[in-house]
Parts: sequence; C-alpha cells; structure tokens
Amino acid sequence: MLKFVILLGLLASCLGSESTVEKSLDGKIVGGHSTTIQEWPFMLSLQVSYLGGLFIFHQCGASIIGSNWAITAAHCTEGMSASSLIVRAGSTNRYSGGSTHQVAQIIEHSGYGVGSTFSNDVAVFRTLNTSEALIDSRINPCVRASREVLIFYTAEDMT
Repeated sequence: MLKFVILLGLLASCLGSESTVEKSLDGKIVGGHSTTIQEWPFMLSLQVSYLGGLFIFHQCGASIIGSNWAITAAHCTEGMSASSLIVRAGSTNRYSGGSTHQVAQIIEHSGYGVGSTFSNDVAVFRTLNTSEALIDSRINPCVRASREVLIFYTAEDMT
C-alpha cells in the first residue's frame, strides 16, 4: 500500500509540473519576426465568421495566386463551408484595414486527409465577387505567370 501511495505521489508531481516547452515559445511562429503587408503584399488573413459576422477569428494565412484565387493549407479549410470564410487583403492588421472578401469555393487537394499524415496539405479557394479582385495597385499575387494560369479540377472536387 505504501508503495502505491509513493508511486501515486510521484505520478501526480510529474503530471502537475509546468511545461518548459510552452514557456520557451514566444510569438506565433518559432523563429519568426514581425513584418508588414508592404513587404509581403500577396499575404491574406483567412478568417472564420460566426453568427453572421458577429464574431470573426483569424484562422490561417493564405497567399494570392490570381485575381480571385488564393492558396492555403488544407487543414485550415477542413470541415469549413465557404460561406463561413472571409479573407482580409492589403492589411498588416488581421482585423482592420485593407479589404475583406467572401470565400465562394474551396478546393482541397484530393489526396489530403488520406492516412494520418499532412501529405497534400494544400487547398485553393475563390472569392465570391469577381468584380472586386483581390489584386490592386498595392496587393499582388505571390507569383506572376508569363501566361494565364488555369486551375483544373473535376466535378468531384467541387463541393
């Protein structure tokens, strides 16, 4: 019985100790540094809107690849409906400045989610209003194609 009490006390002290790993993490990205939208004009804040826009939270970063297309990680859009996502373009601040755009369509890589790895962790999405392009004089795509870039997908990819 005494051995059990001692073992239980040791186990409790191990489980109750503070994590030293968490305390060493400072900021959002390990080894990262602050920057501005002027340095990275193709960056977007992918945001989730709850209760009709009453609550909006930053979900992930994304990069502009076309006038109404952007790319992000598939784990950022997994289980999300396009109607619950918006993007903020042209602002260093996640919650003000720049312009916001409703997401209309999400296409996750067809190989994402197979097994328990993050293989093929990529998704593209299109914004709703094609007359209000993500790109303007201050906001540019992350790559400039020498000719038109086409995005191919099957009917199965469209949800």
